[in-house]
Amino acid sequence: MPVLLGALLLHLGIMIASPFVMELIPGFCRPELTGTCFGIFYAVSGVAAALGNTAVGWAMDTGEETGAGWLPWVCCALLGPASAAAVARLYRRGALPGSPGAVTGTSAAPVASADPAAPADPAYPAASAASVEPAYPVASAASAASVASADPVASADPTDPAEERSNA
Repeated sequence: MPVLLGALLLHLGIMIASPFVMELIPGFCRPELTGTCFGIFYAVSGVAAALGNTAVGWAMDTGEETGAGWLPWVCCALLGPASAAAVARLYRRGALPGSPGAVTGTSAAPVASADPAAPADPAYPAASAASVEPAYPVASAASAASVASADPVASADPTDPAEERSNA
């Protein structure tokens, strides 16, 4: 029964914390890298869980061998204040979204003005409307047509009855 109660409390905590975490993660990166940020979060979370479980397991074994049954409880009790101190330090450094001086999840270079008469930003002299390239490749009409012609399903004429019989 204690294991079931522990599992229930663990899942209750995850249900409470998870929506807040999922909302915070995109604030740490540019919109096109949101999936990467989630991947890094889960990789770091997995390593942290493994290290945390290892440390508590070591404390339990050491406490049992030496007669210091309080050792795992002290380790777990110190983990909360240590985490709070780390979050406070990140907040003071401006490394958390919403903290004073925080860097937002946008790119560092400014977007060039659509107005060609607008003065250029002296910090980014090369940023002009002509030099700004999109962050993702843009397909031309010719390349889209060649892709469509290479795909037999996309190039089939839907009104041709012979095509319908061959595709059926």
